[in-house]
Amino acid sequence: MQNVTNTSYMFYNCSNLKSATIGKGITSIGNYAFSGCSSLTSITIPKNVKSVGESAFENCPRLKDVYCYAEKAPATGSNVFASSPISNATLNVPKASLESYKATAPWSEFGAIKSMDVEYIYIETDVTSQFPTDWKGWSGTTGYTSTQFAPMVTTNDGRTIS
Repeated sequence: MQNVTNTSYMFYNCSNLKSATIGKGITSIGNYAFSGCSSLTSITIPKNVKSVGESAFENCPRLKDVYCYAEKAPATGSNVFASSPISNATLNVPKASLESYKATAPWSEFGAIKSMDVEYIYIETDVTSQFPTDWKGWSGTTGYTSTQFAPMVTTNDGRTIS
């Protein structure tokens, strides 16, 4: 999601999306960004995200794991997780932020809230497809092709593992 400024409806009703890692440059997840992603099981939210829009993860019936690296629980619009089984899902957050998430709705409504040992995980991906200038998102598509996955993990003590 490089150079993206508006994530509203980006993956709306993308039924084949199973997991997503939001790019580290994103600061706000737009309204309905992942709404209706019926196969989505895991989402990774970078530490720079300050807000999550209305119904961003609504109707994601297979959602099991959310990894949110924001040090402060992001502000949320209404119905962010409506019709998604977050009472049976796990929210993973930075260790220093655990109590903040436990005290802030809707984050506090997850069935389990756990602290993570790593500060941030960022996976860089080169997407091979080119998008037209009027591209509005991947609504209803089957996915995309990537040429490379190069994981890099930064631990709490500052070590980088790749």
